[in-house]
Amino acid sequence: EFFRCLAICHTVLPEGDEKSPEMIKYQAASPDEAALVIAAKHFGFFFYRRTPTTIYVRESHVEKMGKVQDISYEILNVLEFNSTRKRQSVVCRYPDGRLVLYCKGADTVIYERLSDSNNDIKKITREYLEQFGSSGLRTLCLAYRELHPNVYESWNEKFIQAKSSLQDREKKLDEVAELIENDLILIGSTAIEDKLQEGVPRCIETLQRAGIKIWVLTGDKIETAINIAYACSLINNDMKQFVISSETDAIREVEDRGDQVEIARFIKDEVKRELKKCLEEAQSYFLTVSGPKLALVIDGKCLMYALDPSLRVMLLNLSLNCHAVVCCRVSPLQKAQVTSMVKKGAKKITLSIGDGANDVSMIQAAHVGVGISGMEGMQAVMASDFAIAQFRYLEDLLLVHGRWSYLRICKVVIYFFYKNLTFTLTQFWFTFQTGFSGQRFYDDWFQSLYNVIFTALPVIIVGLFDKDVSASLSKKYPELYMEGIKNVFFKWKERYLDSGMSVQLPSLVL
Repeated sequence: EFFRCLAICHTVLPEGDEKSPEMIKYQAASPDEAALVIAAKHFGFFFYRRTPTTIYVRESHVEKMGKVQDISYEILNVLEFNSTRKRQSVVCRYPDGRLVLYCKGADTVIYERLSDSNNDIKKITREYLEQFGSSGLRTLCLAYRELHPNVYESWNEKFIQAKSSLQDREKKLDEVAELIENDLILIGSTAIEDKLQEGVPRCIETLQRAGIKIWVLTGDKIETAINIAYACSLINNDMKQFVISSETDAIREVEDRGDQVEIARFIKDEVKRELKKCLEEAQSYFLTVSGPKLALVIDGKCLMYALDPSLRVMLLNLSLNCHAVVCCRVSPLQKAQVTSMVKKGAKKITLSIGDGANDVSMIQAAHVGVGISGMEGMQAVMASDFAIAQFRYLEDLLLVHGRWSYLRICKVVIYFFYKNLTFTLTQFWFTFQTGFSGQRFYDDWFQSLYNVIFTALPVIIVGLFDKDVSASLSKKYPELYMEGIKNVFFKWKERYLDSGMSVQLPSLVL
């Protein structure tokens, strides 16, 4: 059932000659989905053809005693994956008429929908999931449920109504999916390695030296997120880590009772207590001379309650006191909420960078959005302000081109006010010399061409080509970027100084 689920429960499209498995290429929405289908092929479940209603699988596993058999599975319904549901399901009919629902998704989501039986495999699988997460692997759980024809027919009528609805279609489909995605039987779990791009740790370290605080918002489980944070040098062993997780024995015990009101109240109280405890501990570290750097790790379920208006201020204060923040198992909406919290609550300039469709809302919520073009598709790039090919290019974008642009804009704006004040104040002082007769100091053509021709060249040259230091020095000394964070070149003192010069210069001309 494990590999059959991998071969059936997906939206992958095969391309190539079905007679030659080596020639088949899979087109998938994500690299993870393609990897799982390829794994099923290597273990004797070769998915080679798809039609709108049927999936064809060539099975040559041990149960068939080495025989190769082409089996067609009729696909009745597809409950698509999205970042809110965090799972995907397929209802299929076997050649013998048996109806089966296959489901794969995040472990937290699948475990909530399992039947009460098979507690041994649940426990063993959870242990493996923790091992996989600690190794930095991305995990999924697989489950299935056999459906009675009468149960399916009743549910399918509701599914068709929801699918044909013109208002709140997605919401109604999710509600209908909840009706059938329950009493599942756990099959097992998968783990996929998601390697960091080249130069990510060095880039993050450089950006931190430049005074930029880096937060990680990811959909991975907490063990995987912490492992990745270590791998990219965001967290190290010298840091004091505050971990706020819903994967505790006390919370699991309450969840096993099944009372949703009690679960919500208990988790909220636990989150409030942990936030208060961590914030007091963080403030005590700041009173010491050589206190350790702080890091906050919080999962999506706890973050949902921490973003409540009554706890949001406490979360923001704790987060701003931390050197690094890692939010795991978060939905796209939560990513956008965290970004908006920092943007509006802390009044900070924010930049969001991502490469997938689940990062779009976060990218749009930030002041500056950066999309990475890659295997996850082009949705993030299309929604962003800037597009780069790899994460490490963010170093050039910010420390080199971003800093140059800041200097150029500051100089151009200040020069613009300076030259126009000089131009207009000359006419102003001249009116005193002429007894307010209305006589003009400038010729009409000079007045018209002053900004267009006579003073345009300095603005163009400074605005396009001015560089105080080279690109290599900007990256070698990222501390130079702090001048922009502190707004050194565009303070009121600089403006008043230039304005004073523009007031005095016309009197010297006259």
